[in-house]
Amino acid sequence: MPARRTVNIISLILLAALLAGGAWGWWWLNVGRFPLAGELSHDYGDMPIYGRSASAAHTFQLRNRTGKTITIEKIIPGCGCAEVRESARTLEPDQTVDISVTLTLTRAGHKKTTVDLLLGDELGVQTLWIEGTGRKELGVWAAQRQLVLSPGQTTPLVVIAEVMSSDAPPDHPTMNAPDAVEVEFAGWELIEARDTRRPRPARWRGLIRGTMTGDELPGDARLQITLGKAEPVTVHLVESRADSRPPTEKVQTIPTGQATGQDDLP
Repeated sequence: MPARRTVNIISLILLAALLAGGAWGWWWLNVGRFPLAGELSHDYGDMPIYGRSASAAHTFQLRNRTGKTITIEKIIPGCGCAEVRESARTLEPDQTVDISVTLTLTRAGHKKTTVDLLLGDELGVQTLWIEGTGRKELGVWAAQRQLVLSPGQTTPLVVIAEVMSSDAPPDHPTMNAPDAVEVEFAGWELIEARDTRRPRPARWRGLIRGTMTGDELPGDARLQITLGKAEPVTVHLVESRADSRPPTEKVQTIPTGQATGQDDLP
C-alpha cells in the first residue's frame, strides 16, 4: 500500500508538471515570446457587400512589454485588401501603439491574411492575423458605361442586379436623368437563381429605356441608377452624330453563370 500510494503521488506530481509545462509553453508561443503584448488576431465576421466592396476597420492596441525602446521599422500587409495606419513607430517601455487595419472585400467568401510588423534591434517579425467573410448582399451594374441618344428616339440600356438576401425580384431602381431625357424601367427578369450553399446571389436583368425629348443634351449629361443600399451606377449620356445609325431596342444577352462585376459585363 505505501508503495502504491507513493507511485500515485509521483504520478500526480508528474501530471501537474506536464500540465504546467504545457500551459507555460502555450503562453510562451502565443504571448510571452512577442515583444508587443496585446490582441494579435481579429475576426471581422460577416461583411455584407453592397455594390463593389465592403470595408470594416479594427484597431489593435499593442504594448511594449520589454524594458527597452522598440522601433517598428516596416509594416507589411499580406494583401492589397488590408490598409494599415499606425499611431507611432517608436515605443518606449510600457508605451502602447494603435495599429488600425481596414479590411476591404470585393468578393463573397472567407478571407484570411496577415499584417507583419518588422521590429528593429533584431527583434524579428511580429504578425497580426485578420480574417473576414464577404457576403454579396446587393449590387447593380450597367451593361454599358455610356448611352448614345438621338432626338425623339428610344435607346435601351441593360442593367444587372445581384441579390443574396431574397429570392424575390429587387425593387425598381431610382433613375435620375437630365430634363432633356425621359427614362422608363421595364422590369426585372431572373437569369440565375440564388444558391445559398456556395453562396451565390440571384442575378436579375432589367431594361431601362431612354428617350431624348429635347433637341440637345446638356454638357456632361449623366444617368444615375440607384438600387437600395447598393453603390449607385452612373452612365454617361452622349448625343449621336448626324451620320450615325439610329439605335434599335435590342437587349444584350448576359450568359448564365458569367463572372459578376461591372468590368465583367459586355
